[in-house]
Amino acid sequence: MGAALWSVFDEIRAPNIVISSAIEEPLLTVYGISEDNLRCYFTSSKEVFLGKILRQQTWDN
Repeated sequence: MGAALWSVFDEIRAPNIVISSAIEEPLLTVYGISEDNLRCYFTSSKEVFLGKILRQQTWDN
């Protein structure tokens, strides 16, 4: 099973957090992807944010 790397940007809910590159920060955890595969849901500091997926890469470990 391949791992996934998402590049997303934060939309509206967290104006103080801007994510424009791959999620590498340990406080950010992707926990779901929308059915259209265009959005992902991720958490940071116990808050839930919605981001748009700009690029998705998968690879085998």
